[in-house]
Amino acid sequence: MSCHNSTTPPAHSGKALIGQDDWLFLFNDANNVCKQLSGDKGFDQSSLAHWVEQTASRQKICSEHGATYLLLIAPEKAVLYPDKLPEAMRPIEARPVNQLLHAIGAQATVCYPVDALKQALHNRTIYNPTDTHWNDFGALVAVNTVLAAIGEAPLLANQFHFFASSMVGDLGKEFQPAKIGPSLELTDVHLPLWSNAITYTGRLAHYMGGAGTGKCLVFGNSCINDAFITYLLQSFGCVLFVFADNLDHELIAREKPRLVLHQTCERFILRSPSDRDKLSGRERGALKHFIACINGDFDNKQLDIIASAAKQGSVDCVALYACLLKYQGNHDKAVALMDSINSPADSDFIWSIACALSADINASLTALNRAISHYPDRRLLRKYMGFLLTHKQYEIARSVSIELRGVHK
Repeated sequence: MSCHNSTTPPAHSGKALIGQDDWLFLFNDANNVCKQLSGDKGFDQSSLAHWVEQTASRQKICSEHGATYLLLIAPEKAVLYPDKLPEAMRPIEARPVNQLLHAIGAQATVCYPVDALKQALHNRTIYNPTDTHWNDFGALVAVNTVLAAIGEAPLLANQFHFFASSMVGDLGKEFQPAKIGPSLELTDVHLPLWSNAITYTGRLAHYMGGAGTGKCLVFGNSCINDAFITYLLQSFGCVLFVFADNLDHELIAREKPRLVLHQTCERFILRSPSDRDKLSGRERGALKHFIACINGDFDNKQLDIIASAAKQGSVDCVALYACLLKYQGNHDKAVALMDSINSPADSDFIWSIACALSADINASLTALNRAISHYPDRRLLRKYMGFLLTHKQYEIARSVSIELRGVHK
């Protein structure tokens, strides 16, 4: 893929390249995606050898703990929509991702779902024109390649309902005014039972109530959203998502998942992988004690540890502690604790889910209304509705449907 064939640079704004039909592509980024796709930037032998060595190590560690290891590489949008690129710009086959696939070979299972996504795009859009990520339908295609790799039955598109929406996206915001493009979203998504409310690196989210068996431990980036997890939950009982580039071996040993899924993006693979970077002690401790408690192991010492973290000023730990108290049946203390903080939208949302799980309708709706007063987004309510229906909280769902009519997009 030649970045341009003349002395005139292609039309762009910041990191967004303007293609055909106003489609936007990543450009001038820190990973030099344009040079990667053109073959002008690739692996040196030592970096490629390190990737192979690290992959073998990950495979061995997961196997020792009874887990299957799988690497999922999200293709670049330019690879899937070359006809939307500016004229004379096309990705070539001899690019870094294919170097890596060839080097790893049969040593480990690697999913690079470019063929499946190319086939699917004839039916529906799989990436958003103003964003670098696959949309919720593209995520379904990617998950199906994962399921096929581990011998699970594929999911059918007609099992799910999608709705057309619009979004700015991470590329659209590079313009003033921002460019808005169409998107495709999953209507009913499975929300996390708990998350630490961090948006990017360091995010921890625990999903339960899946239709399958066993646990899936996912290490990945912003390509992993609630829709992606919803699809995984058709084959797993629970999913733990960690927003991280690297794997945490201690977490794998403790959680004993059936599958360890490591997701990255094509443009990131030139970064040399290393699993030496660990989750922080506070993150690991909070997650450990939370999981123990929701599994029914209510231990006052564990609750005290989270309470101690809450006293250190973490609002999210306060909300988490209140949720645990409510699960334990200590309603009055839980309510008093929530009332003691000026909780942001995310903490109110965590609390509303805790109330919904315990069928406390009024408290759930009160917390939800506080959350949407800070973040009046119709999609938040749709996701919450999906959670309620998943957990058969139909009375609350009916009340939320009324809210849907009064909230602007």
